Amino acid sequence: MSKKPCDSLLDQSLLTQCSVADTMKKSHGACHSTVESSCGRTSTDRHWWSLRRSISPGRSYVPVIDGLRCIAILFVVVYHLNDYLVAKMGAWERAELRENPLFNFFHVGSCGVPLFFAISGFILSLPFLVHSKQGSAPNLKHYFLRRVTRLEPPYLINLVIIFALLCIVNGQSFAELLPHFGASCLYLHNQIYGQMSQINFVAWSLEIEVQFYLLMPLIAWLFFKRRGRARRSWLWLILIAIVAAKTLYAASAPTRLQLSLPFVLDHFLVGILLADIFVNDWHQNPKRSHGFDALGVVAWTALVCLQFESRTLYLFPLVMLVAYIGAIRGKLIHALLTAGPVPIIGGMCYTIYLFHFYIISFVGRGMLPQIVGFGYTSAILLMIATIVPTVIIVSCILFKLFEQPFMNWRPWSRGIAA
Repeated sequence: MSKKPCDSLLDQSLLTQCSVADTMKKSHGACHSTVESSCGRTSTDRHWWSLRRSISPGRSYVPVIDGLRCIAILFVVVYHLNDYLVAKMGAWERAELRENPLFNFFHVGSCGVPLFFAISGFILSLPFLVHSKQGSAPNLKHYFLRRVTRLEPPYLINLVIIFALLCIVNGQSFAELLPHFGASCLYLHNQIYGQMSQINFVAWSLEIEVQFYLLMPLIAWLFFKRRGRARRSWLWLILIAIVAAKTLYAASAPTRLQLSLPFVLDHFLVGILLADIFVNDWHQNPKRSHGFDALGVVAWTALVCLQFESRTLYLFPLVMLVAYIGAIRGKLIHALLTAGPVPIIGGMCYTIYLFHFYIISFVGRGMLPQIVGFGYTSAILLMIATIVPTVIIVSCILFKLFEQPFMNWRPWSRGIAA
């Protein structure tokens, strides 16, 4: 299987940070409708034990989007677990592992982050499109403050915890790490250092997300004031141009470009196009059918297959749009993605994303001596069966402590939705 841009960066980051999370061991001896409003939640959802996503007053909630978040975060967790195991078990050669279908399948999890980028494009463009359709303007002050109060506190808490472990437990130099900590806090590490954060390597994608948050109002101003075919034609034209450029030149792109918004803007544009269709064609209430289930199955299968061939890899955004349409409009796929714990896990994806690798490494440190001599297939299946549920359970606690309290925190204006 071909190696994708940023894979070598990630491999290096994983190897250098495995010991960081390992030190944690030492330091311790569903909804049936497409859109649901905030007032549609039951009183049970407001109890302290509820793990459901808090919805801002007046905002719409699309449960299937949290189902898609669940798929994306599980892809990411399994991908990093797979790489962690291979990095630690030095007896396995990567060249040999690439002949193993199971290794290749789990390596497909690298597509989890692009799936998240498209979801962000959908979620952030949705209110702008609704306002545009109604002929009104969104409150940009609330838009930006909402991003800060909702996402910044959990992120800073995560960085502080890991920074402390690096310095106190792992013995790394406070003076050397402090500039990296500061750059990560400001979402500038990718561009200042040309590499993933030395505090928490997964922050590379969050820095790109912040760039998109800042750009989204400009995108809305440029394109959403256009009507019908003109708006969508421009979005399609830019999307196809980026896909074509990446197909030709991505392999030689500088590292800083690979770690910036322009390199992955096509993924966000998929989400914007999906939101445009959702609001203006489906009127936020798409009809579902088994025909879209069939379309979704074909598209999701194609997404996996695209990962194995570099010449077709950059078609991923176009196929992803079809896969997301199938998920939203397919009866069976929609039911699966909105059933039971699936949207709940998706609703916790931010916490899982921030902490999952350190939980993997903490638990993995205890498991690795027990699987010495195992073949790859037996080892990875045992690790997944043990560690993935642990990641979810521990993340539930961290979500309650560090994320859920900030979901509806608006110190600047109580009770007003962003």
